[in-house]
Amino acid sequence: MGEEAIPFAMLIIPIVIGMGYDAVTGIFNNIYFDTNCFATSWMNPFSVAIAQGVSGIPAFIRSNTLEYLCGHFYSFLV
Repeated sequence: MGEEAIPFAMLIIPIVIGMGYDAVTGIFNNIYFDTNCFATSWMNPFSVAIAQGVSGIPAFIRSNTLEYLCGHFYSFLV
């Protein structure tokens, strides 16, 4: 889990427990949404610009595809 997700765990876990689930489900939600949002982030500078620059691919060449995937995953979550 990324350290940026730790404060969200303190918010999400009480909400999930209040909905009738256990704390493990809250931790899973926190880890799942943190990793999913990082993996589908089309504006993350490391994932896109730096990694494509290191590999020799022009930066943001596939931004339309990444925008589609990001929208698809977020609509699936809703």
